[in-house]
Amino acid sequence: MDKKIILCDNAAIKREILRLQELLKDAPKLKTATAEGLIERCAHLRILLDVLKKDLNDNGITELFSQSDKNPPYPRERCEARMFANLSKIYQSGMKQLLSLLPASDPPEDDGFDAFLNDIED
Repeated sequence: MDKKIILCDNAAIKREILRLQELLKDAPKLKTATAEGLIERCAHLRILLDVLKKDLNDNGITELFSQSDKNPPYPRERCEARMFANLSKIYQSGMKQLLSLLPASDPPEDDGFDAFLNDIED
């Protein structure tokens, strides 16, 4: 069986860290300082997910597998597909935590359109 090692590009991880830091520039400094580890983890996960996505696009999400030479092979999920699904959930959770650091955005100004629609319906 062919063994593969999945490597992440450190330069890409550093670029993603900078992108996330730019995204969080409006967050309170104390919160972003305490979230540095989470920023690094999310950056690494995103690059790893990109690598896994390319592998899944190139090689598919299933592979033929056989327990022995006597049994016919059957399709089964590749471990990369399972890793992608699990890491994707972790990444989404981490990004949700990071985005929660941002200050709440102001609600949009009332332009009177909803009132206009309500007047038409009445």
